[in-house]
Order: sequence, then structure tokens, then C-alpha cells
Amino acid sequence: MAVMLAAGCGGGAETSTSAAPGAVASQIPDPVGFVGYDRVRVDDAEDASGDEVLLAVLKIKSTTGVKDSTKWEWVSTNPVYADDISRGDTADIPDSAGDAWFAGDLTPTEMAWLQFDLDDNTLQADVLVTIAFVFEADNGNASDDVGLLQRVMSPLIDQVANIVEGAQIPADRESRENPAESQKALGALVDSLKEISPTLSTSEILLLLGRFAKAAGDPNDVVGVASTVFVPVGATFEEDMAYLGIKPKDLGLFGPGEGDGKQAWTSNVVWRVQEDVNVGPVNLGRADMTGEVWYGFMSPTWVEDWMKVESSFPWQGKTVYWLKVSAAMRQP
Repeated sequence: MAVMLAAGCGGGAETSTSAAPGAVASQIPDPVGFVGYDRVRVDDAEDASGDEVLLAVLKIKSTTGVKDSTKWEWVSTNPVYADDISRGDTADIPDSAGDAWFAGDLTPTEMAWLQFDLDDNTLQADVLVTIAFVFEADNGNASDDVGLLQRVMSPLIDQVANIVEGAQIPADRESRENPAESQKALGALVDSLKEISPTLSTSEILLLLGRFAKAAGDPNDVVGVASTVFVPVGATFEEDMAYLGIKPKDLGLFGPGEGDGKQAWTSNVVWRVQEDVNVGPVNLGRADMTGEVWYGFMSPTWVEDWMKVESSFPWQGKTVYWLKVSAAMRQP
């Protein structure tokens, strides 16, 4: 089996009204945020002869309560399709395509809490987002995929900006020193993470896919969308939480060994969209798309999960992939 390759989008990307490309990564030697889309397993292939998989990973960095802090870029800008991956097969995703690194002025939440602005009294926590668009390649070409992604990513970036920049997390002295108030503040932070989901753009994805299907007959298909939303924390985070008497379950998160993967201080939400695909007056039929959002706190402790993406479109049968995703604060 050939090694799986993947892709993002090239230059000329549209810029959302609240975000600009770049300023996500830098060369600082400190531990930085890392999310790796490591492997893909095909449970239900679209093609009997095997699927050609394309992975495009968008990464977004934003800060709670800070206007115009949202920045984005693609992990890879060179679309390359995989060779055939048959049902039941698992393939590696190359680091150059699946590894998202976040650096720049990245501040662990505990440090942000200690350094809050007394005049503002809100926690300026960094939020790190990845959105992985998973394609199965048919007779389409990379330029079609690039065009589709450029059109759907702006509302996704705007969604992240609106939620994160608009989040007002209390960070006064009492919220730092009183366990009940600390739990309330951290809970508000986690709740803001859960609001971030690619479902807002699913209708547009389906509409664009329908246009491609009507024009080309057999386009490259979006199998699903997987995403991660993490707040970076330092090495003492779990110790600090134990001192305050706060457990992962108090924030609606998994403790070590409680999830279906290594998911300490994280959790996940599965979303599903069922919608008719209409292109002008033509109804192409019913589409069904399922994806997953993995969210929580990113510490130096390595965590991982298998995330399911699934879809069924009028022009394709049921397609199911699993992505193995890992995350940690680590050295670049």
C-alpha cells in the first residue's frame, strides 16, 4: 500500500472579515500546541477498487475576549491524492500533511490567568482549532477541491472568531482563588469550545458538492469533517486542578482512561446533518453527513482519539473513515 498523502489549499485564499492568514506558527523553542492527524482507516469505501483519500487541514488560532486575534493557515498547500485504500485498510498520514503546529505568542491558560488585566477582568485564553476536510477523489481535480474549500472556510473562520473573541471569561482574583469560582470560569471556557462546530457551513458544502455533481457527474466527494478545539495549558495544570479540587467530570470532560481513547481533560461531540441537495430547481436527493469535534485542554501529556467521519450523498454510497488524531503541548 502506498503511503497516504494529503493536501490543503494554495495561495489566493479568501480572507474572512475577522481573520488574516499567517501568524500561526513561529520558531520559538518553547513547547507549542500540536495536533496530528496521524492515520486513516477505511471502514466503508466508496469505490469497490479502493478509495483515494485527500486530507486538507485548516488551523486557526484565536484568543478569548480579544478582538481581531483570529489567524489561520493551511497545514499543507500542495494537494496530492493517495493510492487506493480498500475497505479495512489503514494508512499513515504524512507529517507534512497532517501535523498542525501552533506557536507564535502562545500562552498556557494558567499563565494567562495570573497575568490578567486588572482593568479588564477577563481571561485571555488562546484557543487552537483544526478543521480537517476529508475527501474521496473520483474524477474531480484538486482545483475543484481548492475552490470549494476557499468558499466554505470563511464562515468557519468567522464562526470561530465570533465565539472566541466574543467570549468573556471572568478572571478576577476570586475566580483564581475560590474553587467554586474557578470551576465556574473554566466551565464557561469549556462551554465556549463546545460551540465551535463545522455544521454551520455544511449546507454550503452540500450545495457546492451538488453543483459539482450536476456539472461533472462524479466529483471529488467530501466524506466528512473532523475538528479539534483545544486550550493550551502547562505542565502543572492537573496539579493545579487537584489543589482546587476540580476534576475533569466537573467540567464535563473525560479523566484519564474514561474516554474511548487517551482523552484526559477532553471530550467530544458528534454532529449529523441530513439535508436535501438542491441545485436551482433540481433536487438531487438526500445527503447525510456526520462529523466529530474533539475539545478540551491540551497539556504536555500526550492524548489521542479515533474520530469518525461518515457520509452518504445522492451520487455516492455510504462512506465511513476513521482518523487517528493525537494532541499535546510539545517541543517543535
